Amino acid sequence: MTQIGDTDFGLQVGIGFFGKVATAVIGLVGSIILARAVGPAGYGVFYISMAIAQFCGNTLTGSATAAKKRMTESDFDSGEALGFVLLSIGAMAVLGGPLAYLFLEAVTENPTIPVAVPLLFVTISSYWSLNTLLSGMSNFSLSIWTGTVNTLAQTVAKLLLVLYGLGVWGMVGGTMAGPLLVLPILMRLIQVRPSLPSRETIRSIWEYAQWSVPNGLLGTALSRMDTVLLGLLATASAAGKYQVGLQITMPAVFISGVIGSGLMGRVSNLASRKREWIDDLWNSVSYGSILSIPIFFGSLVLSETLAVTVFGNDYRGAGVFVVGLALYRLFETQIKPFKAVLGGLDRPDLQFRISLLSFSLNVALGYGLWTVMGATGIVVATVITAAMTYGLTLWSVRRITTVEFVVTKPLLTQIFSASVMASVIYGLKSTVGLSGWEDVVLYLAIGGAIYGTLELFLSEHLRAAALGIWNDFRTMRA
Repeated sequence: MTQIGDTDFGLQVGIGFFGKVATAVIGLVGSIILARAVGPAGYGVFYISMAIAQFCGNTLTGSATAAKKRMTESDFDSGEALGFVLLSIGAMAVLGGPLAYLFLEAVTENPTIPVAVPLLFVTISSYWSLNTLLSGMSNFSLSIWTGTVNTLAQTVAKLLLVLYGLGVWGMVGGTMAGPLLVLPILMRLIQVRPSLPSRETIRSIWEYAQWSVPNGLLGTALSRMDTVLLGLLATASAAGKYQVGLQITMPAVFISGVIGSGLMGRVSNLASRKREWIDDLWNSVSYGSILSIPIFFGSLVLSETLAVTVFGNDYRGAGVFVVGLALYRLFETQIKPFKAVLGGLDRPDLQFRISLLSFSLNVALGYGLWTVMGATGIVVATVITAAMTYGLTLWSVRRITTVEFVVTKPLLTQIFSASVMASVIYGLKSTVGLSGWEDVVLYLAIGGAIYGTLELFLSEHLRAAALGIWNDFRTMRA
């Protein structure tokens, strides 16, 4: 089997990108219908349950991350890594679900959350654990496409159940349907026969997991803290509007998400074989933000209009969330490559320390700024935290490696192209105005055309990279 260090990384990223696009289109269409059907309050309750479920599932997914790291090393037994993950899934289903129910029943009066959370976290974390292993293989782009199948199954099931009249419970049941369908597909795609892990294998995985599990807990808590704080300090409706902001800005992380899924395993594999990986990091930093930069600049012009046009008047006021989260996504796309390097170089301890500092700052700032600015303050706190996380992650990588660059020329070109795009759209909006969804679509198309044209014209490296990926894809099909 080809090792991830020898695979065509750019081609896999390209294939995975189209999977991300397909996933987003399916998810967005479903989200628009569901958000309108259940309303901001019901939408917020469901995503509060999802946030808690993802937090609970990190013991399992953190262990899977450790197994992936070891599996990508050139001399590690992949069958034992898979066996370890399957045993972990079984233990979590038998013990974790009931414990989560008992705990939540005791601490919340909401009748939905104690039942919904265990059902969601067992199914979702089982899916993510196996998908994490798949992302450590040479064909890691398939882990993105299994996500597309998962999202399609979830969306169809949620729509049917919600339209049937089950409301939030329809969203819970539909969310469970996707992982249950995809789990057998993942087992087939991994193409490894599971075996009982030896004591040495468990010890080796644990050395990494002792950091990756708490790091995953902190990472999920950090990414979902805004939703939880909004639900506790503000209203479920505010949490629902925040979720709309997340969904509108989701395309910003398409490419960086694919890069992040494969870069850690690639660095791990190449480093274990004493081979160079810095060029992969340079390319990841250069192009991981190619979508997040124009989305942020565009949000400065069209955020409120886009939120109301897509999701309806009930979500008026979500524009401030869109702008703040677009900036957060921009930082996130730059953090991911450097974070993947830390994981690939067997330094999850540094990841954990950064996550701990970031989480502490986010909670303190989130509460403090909420008392001053309301719900907007929670988003401002998230942006400040992301900026600090970026700085700490970059500093950590530069301290333990020979990496010298901070930004690259392609990144600066993207900022220039996006600023020109936003200026033109602002001028059109000011002079021509907006009269309906047709104008919003037209402005988005004009903005995309301006940005894309400028990028292809100004960046010779981007033209060469795109042509190389296209030629590799044609060769693969042939």
